[in-house]
Amino acid sequence: MIKNPYISIIVSTYNSEKFIERKLLDLLQQSIIDKIEIIVVNSGSKQNEESIILNYCKLYNNIHYITTEKRETIYKAWNRAIRIAKGKYITNANTDDLLRRDALEILAENLESHNSVGLVYADQFITSDPDASFRDVKSLKTYYKLDFSPTRLLWRNIVGSQPMWRASIHFNDNIWFDENYEVSGDSEFEFRVSQKYKLRRIPQILGIYYRSASNENKEFQDTELSRSESLLVKEKNARKFLEELNRNTFGRLKLKILLNMIIPRVVYSALRLIIKKYFPTKQIPPKIFWYWFASLYFESRGNLQKAKKYCETYAYANDYLIKRQLERLNNLEV
Repeated sequence: MIKNPYISIIVSTYNSEKFIERKLLDLLQQSIIDKIEIIVVNSGSKQNEESIILNYCKLYNNIHYITTEKRETIYKAWNRAIRIAKGKYITNANTDDLLRRDALEILAENLESHNSVGLVYADQFITSDPDASFRDVKSLKTYYKLDFSPTRLLWRNIVGSQPMWRASIHFNDNIWFDENYEVSGDSEFEFRVSQKYKLRRIPQILGIYYRSASNENKEFQDTELSRSESLLVKEKNARKFLEELNRNTFGRLKLKILLNMIIPRVVYSALRLIIKKYFPTKQIPPKIFWYWFASLYFESRGNLQKAKKYCETYAYANDYLIKRQLERLNNLEV
């Protein structure tokens, strides 16, 4: 058993028998395996992961196993594992994803050398082949993450799978995963981390993300749940972001919002396409995002009439965020 591990890896498994052995082998091949502990949480799986995991526990003393009788949210499983984690840094490892052999070493080194950064993430390959590996890189599509900025984080999930963060975020700052979420708890967690620390993208491809062709990934199994949770997280985070801005920052944000909205739609759309093609990590939100954000901004300043006006501009688009915000504003006026 490693007394003072450098990194704690959290693996939550539920009906992942076909992936679990490959996942453990993938982690055991990491370049700094002698500084790593692996905590596997079997969250009431109906398959036979347990026998595979226990065999590896006998062979390797840095693998710890937790099991629960009933299925629980992945974020509850992660919190359960984190509470017994001893590492300075923590990462989650999805059973169907893979890491480059030096991925954890590079992620940890970046946290070591950037004291103001609380969480790091990197680019990935993406595949629908469950047997793909780094030997197949020529046939894999590259998944470029977006560089961190507050507005990008409010717009979409820019971190994705395979991040690494400081354990002190939990034990000192008391920031944990919200166990009420089913699929969007990581996005909500990342926003709360960003309120205290910087997030940093590492411009290297350090992993392979498995995107099931039959939509077996958790976030695609219930698209309505994924969408509703994503909307809730965006709304909650945006309002929290606006609440905590000081007067000077508010003024700069207002200018940024207005500048993005006065650009003609055709020009703005063309600009987005150019940036996406030539600078994929610098992508900007669609114009409708700025109208929604402007509505929240003016609502936070007490100007409900102007907030409503910005929603009505895009009401025809049938966008969920715009619709929800407009309904909210109509209810406030009653």
